[in-house]
Amino acid sequence: MEIFNPSHPGEVIKAWLIEDEDGNKINTVKEVAETLGIHRTTLHRILSGAMAVSTEVAVALESIECGDAKLWLTMQMNYDLFQYKSQEVA
Repeated sequence: MEIFNPSHPGEVIKAWLIEDEDGNKINTVKEVAETLGIHRTTLHRILSGAMAVSTEVAVALESIECGDAKLWLTMQMNYDLFQYKSQEVA
């Protein structure tokens, strides 16, 4: 089994768009959600790892020049695959 444990994309979104490197808020969840055109509850669930980054959200992130949509979807796939394989072994 791989030792690599990928981060949920929500953690990366939080680091890029919500907090600076010191953990200080630079944007609110509401502001970022409005910019992405999604509900703030949806964004909050993604940030907490309770919801996957969908194709819609990946494209919205790309539209605000926050990485390529394929990056976000690949990150989500890697996270999901690792979680599934970890449960399979346990």
